Amino acid sequence: MFTEFFADYQAQVALGLVVLLFAFFVWEKYPAEVTASAGAALFIVLGFVPTDKAMAVFSNSAPLTIAAMFVLTGALVRTGVLERVAGLVLERSKTYPRLALGVFLFTALVASAFMNNTPVVLVLIPIVIRLAAALDIASTRLLIPVSYAAILGGTLTLIGTSTSLLVDGVARGQGLEPFSLFEITPVGLATAATGILTMLVLGKFLLPDRRDEGGELENENDAEYLSEITVLSDGPFTEKPVGEIAEFKQPGLRITGIRSNGEMIRKGLNALTLRKGDSLVVLAKSAELLTLNNLEGLRVGQRRGTSGEGERSVVEAVVAPGRFSQGIRLSTLTLGRRFGVRILGAHRHKHVPGPDLGNVRLRPADKLLLEGTPEALDELSHESELVSVTRSTARAFRPTKAPLALLALGLVVVLAAFDVMDIGILAMIAVPAILILRCIDADEAWGSIEGGILILIFSMLVVGQGLQETGAVTLVVDTAMPLMSAVSPFVVLLLVYALSSTLTECVTNNAVAVILTPIVIGLGQQLGIEPRALVVAVMFGASASFATPIGYQTNTLVYGAGNYRFSDFVKIGLPMNIIVGFVTCYAIYLYYGV
Repeated sequence: MFTEFFADYQAQVALGLVVLLFAFFVWEKYPAEVTASAGAALFIVLGFVPTDKAMAVFSNSAPLTIAAMFVLTGALVRTGVLERVAGLVLERSKTYPRLALGVFLFTALVASAFMNNTPVVLVLIPIVIRLAAALDIASTRLLIPVSYAAILGGTLTLIGTSTSLLVDGVARGQGLEPFSLFEITPVGLATAATGILTMLVLGKFLLPDRRDEGGELENENDAEYLSEITVLSDGPFTEKPVGEIAEFKQPGLRITGIRSNGEMIRKGLNALTLRKGDSLVVLAKSAELLTLNNLEGLRVGQRRGTSGEGERSVVEAVVAPGRFSQGIRLSTLTLGRRFGVRILGAHRHKHVPGPDLGNVRLRPADKLLLEGTPEALDELSHESELVSVTRSTARAFRPTKAPLALLALGLVVVLAAFDVMDIGILAMIAVPAILILRCIDADEAWGSIEGGILILIFSMLVVGQGLQETGAVTLVVDTAMPLMSAVSPFVVLLLVYALSSTLTECVTNNAVAVILTPIVIGLGQQLGIEPRALVVAVMFGASASFATPIGYQTNTLVYGAGNYRFSDFVKIGLPMNIIVGFVTCYAIYLYYGV
């Protein structure tokens, strides 16, 4: 009986399962990839997708291309490219703050066109908070625009978002010609220009101005450590004023004093020229400290501890409550003599722990950045006066490898633009190249791949295949035909975009893209409308999501960073969705001659 029911109503049951799947996405009881994989398994168990067709989804090139692009983006982060660009912009903000803000948003826009925009926003968040302070405005006025700029930048090229790559992969499976790297760029430029203009006009009225609530984000990679950097020999660090030394002008590093001949200097630091034996008192992120620690002629942290030879590791240790932690100076601490461990820096939540590293008086919950041999650090982990001795996730940047990482990404873009080879193949060739050239370590490369997204994509490809096999796509197209045939092609574009955008605000955009792409292709073929135009409407509708903090990952990041309210995104994002959506559809209408 049930077998006959499923045989007669496969399409309806499949659509019902998709509705149920979307409901679970909105409910968020389980991670999106768990929900998607359960849905895919159900489609297979019910026989809606033959096992050979289920395995065939793994031959889709889109997820592999997305994974390779994650690694290339990771290499740009590892080599410090994003940090350095952000640092240049922040440096200019001191002289031309308003111009720096414009350049900053433009940087986010352009960077997101060629790399995963999530790490772009992650790197820019602490810089935006500092830039807001320099401009004397609330960071809540800037964080949402940065996220929106990254989203708009992602629409400029095929590789700007994983959604566009995925839609291209699904469309290829439906028989459409592959999208070229810059095919959607004319539409993307119209979308980006409209979005930026809308933010400039409406932002002053709709963006929140809460100085007491923004900019509270702090994680282990954003935390600033108080440290000292000692010049060990004459050389590049003693030949020009401090303000002209590139290594000391990074966004994650602030110089608060210079000790020279036993005297602490706090003013006019940029004009001073260092001498051998001088020390800089700095507040810096751990990645910046580790980068400087690898430079010849400098010593980071205390003098006592490990030598410069042999294998060294870096850990973070939290000071335990108790007698030991009450007011003891770091200069009198015996970790170097007892364990051969050097203290690189000290961190106290929302406070500068002391005037310099040696005079830090320890308190419970202070965090120390420590360097030593694996054996010494293992012995230290048993020290009862320190708790949570864990390996630091921060790593030194590799600035000398930055040109190679940029070259790899540049070659992928240029060769793909001239159609020398498929972009997926080019990206997968670039990955071993940057690994061999040590732009990024293997564990970091694989760690930069967001496995949850790939599981979600493969699972939804199985669901999409099930909709094809059961005739659900045909059923939806036939049902929509009477309505769609009664309106103009431009209205059809608007309806497709609106459906994609609305679903994306509630459900993960990659799931929306996989489900809607084959439907709109069939709809276009039935209506005599260019299917590519409708597919691009899905691309942009599923990518340009502004109205909720859960609609797009970068929105979620700044949502926490700025302590926004859900309604803050609705106020500015809903007009953005409407205005940007209308202009995008009109651009598609003109560009594809619908």
